[in-house]
Amino acid sequence: MFSSTVVTKAAEAVGEAAPVDPAELVPLAELAAEGFGWGSQYVTTPRDAIEGLARQLEAEVVLDDIGRRCVSRDTARRLFAERATAEERQREARQRREAELAERAPRRPAGRPAIDGLSAFEVMIADEDAEQKEFAGRRMEDYMRGVDSGYSFVIRPDDVS
Repeated sequence: MFSSTVVTKAAEAVGEAAPVDPAELVPLAELAAEGFGWGSQYVTTPRDAIEGLARQLEAEVVLDDIGRRCVSRDTARRLFAERATAEERQREARQRREAELAERAPRRPAGRPAIDGLSAFEVMIADEDAEQKEFAGRRMEDYMRGVDSGYSFVIRPDDVS
């Protein structure tokens, strides 16, 4: 049907051009719209994503009949397959972590306080008070041992006996 002369990097080196059907090419802009090329913190615009893809796929990038940077459908298919594989690995890792956390979590009936005889509010307040007291005790112990914990204490004259 339509045929176009496409210049590849390899053909450019030898001064040749290969005929390619534009329907067999996928523009880098389309791949950027699909989320490829956005992996860096420095990529803030679609143009940046396209430039990044062009650098990443340098040997496979060709110009189509209207001058857009493109890759073959096989290359695009490979990119999509790689992304799907990476997403599957991430999903499996997340499921393993969740299962591990579920195994380590204490087994208590939902809605029941951790301490029998206390309401959930009383348990929460007791826990909060205990944490604050433990932290204050550690700071004071550090101070008494002469360890600089980064905190300063104000000692009033009436505190000294």
